[in-house]
Amino acid sequence: MAWGRAPAAPPGRAGAAAGAAAVGLAAAGSGGLGRRGFGGPRPGRGGPGEGGRAAGPFWGLRRAKSAEGGARGGGVLAGGLGPPDAGGPPGRGGDSPRVSIVVPLRDEEGSVGELVREVGRALGASPWAGDFELLLVDDGSGDGTWTEVRRAAGGAGAPAWLRGVRLRAGRGQAAALGAGFMRARGEYIVTLDGDLQNDPADIPALLARLQGRSRSEGAPAGGEGDEAPDMVCGRRARRAEGPVRRVPSLLANWLIGRVTGTRVRDTGCALRAFRRWVGDSLQEHLHGRGMHRFIPALAAAQGARIEEVDVGHRERGTGRSKYSALGRTPAVAIDLLTVYFLTRYLREPAQCFAWLGLWFVIYSVAIAAFDVLGLPLSNAALGAAVFSSHGYTLFVLGLMAEVLSRAYLRGLGGPGGFAGPPVRDAVGFGAERAPPAAAAL
Repeated sequence: MAWGRAPAAPPGRAGAAAGAAAVGLAAAGSGGLGRRGFGGPRPGRGGPGEGGRAAGPFWGLRRAKSAEGGARGGGVLAGGLGPPDAGGPPGRGGDSPRVSIVVPLRDEEGSVGELVREVGRALGASPWAGDFELLLVDDGSGDGTWTEVRRAAGGAGAPAWLRGVRLRAGRGQAAALGAGFMRARGEYIVTLDGDLQNDPADIPALLARLQGRSRSEGAPAGGEGDEAPDMVCGRRARRAEGPVRRVPSLLANWLIGRVTGTRVRDTGCALRAFRRWVGDSLQEHLHGRGMHRFIPALAAAQGARIEEVDVGHRERGTGRSKYSALGRTPAVAIDLLTVYFLTRYLREPAQCFAWLGLWFVIYSVAIAAFDVLGLPLSNAALGAAVFSSHGYTLFVLGLMAEVLSRAYLRGLGGPGGFAGPPVRDAVGFGAERAPPAAAAL
């Protein structure tokens, strides 16, 4: 059995009980994750509740729509969810746009204005004109980033498609993306960095491919059965960076692909477009600081069909990079081990720990055999056995804590929900300007 999205009530009843949530129980196939690959049977094109796709390898709790009109939750500040829609499928209630563009910001004061203008030009001249929103998420910036967001979204003549959210403290890019996904109203979600190295002019091409079309004017796309993908990832064909950053990135892309089995050549490119159900399925993973790098792998583990499109890449114009090529290596390695466990062994953890424990059993038997036979055994060998067993114990505890933290954060979000990072302020959400409710985190 797998957990699916509860069916939405007919439009027009949003005012009765906006913010109510329900968890629907949907029957799914037994196609869980094997030990060496992703996914299972894919009976339908949509996600959970959109054509019968079986739930992925995780616990699979999807954020339920409101039982009265498909609301995405309570207020924008209270509880961490966006304002309720008027009804219908997710992102399509009332005046909700079809496309939500989520941009995390951290100390990007100098790029906010130009980012808004470029997104407006790129989408305004595309088939998505008037049917998109731009959601800027300030991840606890220490400069004037939020001031610029308020000026752009709350000033006189501010575009109706622009909204902003300010987190109480810096929680990392992954948490900022998760906060944006919770408030996104569109049936398609697009992400890109706020430093303007990603070109917003590439967004229409990604959306066209997501709908099963190529870059040309509505021409059918080639590929495996011309099936529309669930996620389209940008690939920076010509990176505007030196070899100091390119070489470690190439090695990381190769290693992540080998470990997770996801054939994405540029996992570090933040420019991506995907369907709403993919964003919902990622919620429980986007609470750490580095999980945004593994969004393609996590989506593939849920059964998403992923493709890549070449996109542009520009030099950073303002601000400075938040990452160094070597400084993030230890964190990426730990996150990679976590993703490997979550995507391959979460449903059968004994397969992981038993095989690792077997090596320690063999090692202990070998030491006992040396002692029985009277063979010399160095202190270094004994020390290695002790410290390796301690390392194994800490490794297991870390993975168990990771799983328990997801259960804890999901519990904070209420029935069928997931707790996002606390929000300090918001702009562009209509009349919702109430102070944020007390958060448990």
